[in-house]
Amino acid sequence: RVIKEFKIIYLTSIKIETNGNDNINCSTPSPDGRFVAIGFGTKTVRLYDFQNQKVLKDYEGCTYSTQDQTIIRVAFTHDSKHLAMRWGEFVRIINTETLELVKEINNHSNVIHLAFSPSNKYLLVGSAEDKVSVYKPFNAIFADLIG
Repeated sequence: RVIKEFKIIYLTSIKIETNGNDNINCSTPSPDGRFVAIGFGTKTVRLYDFQNQKVLKDYEGCTYSTQDQTIIRVAFTHDSKHLAMRWGEFVRIINTETLELVKEINNHSNVIHLAFSPSNKYLLVGSAEDKVSVYKPFNAIFADLIG
């Protein structure tokens, strides 16, 4: 007879206060499980402290609308220290501890995807114009990859 031990992680639900017209377009947990970033259809990204069950900050004006469909993208670094948010043609990166803006990157085209490399050294930004840009978000150097 074989007995296996499984570690079961149970996450409780989050009660989100909205104005009644907010649609949640995207959400992502931070890799360390401390935060949840929630993108609303009302052009707001909410940073939520999951461990303490409280809203840390709302960032408003984070998106654009096309054909009545609001698109929002968010991505955490793998160490959970930073959050990248789509802001039209811009990507804004905030520090999750200070809640302050660290960097704003002008992508020059509408952002539809965000992802950090495992080392957090690079930020990949996919655009509606079939372009992927690769940035070193914590310095001024960047390179574009056309694909």
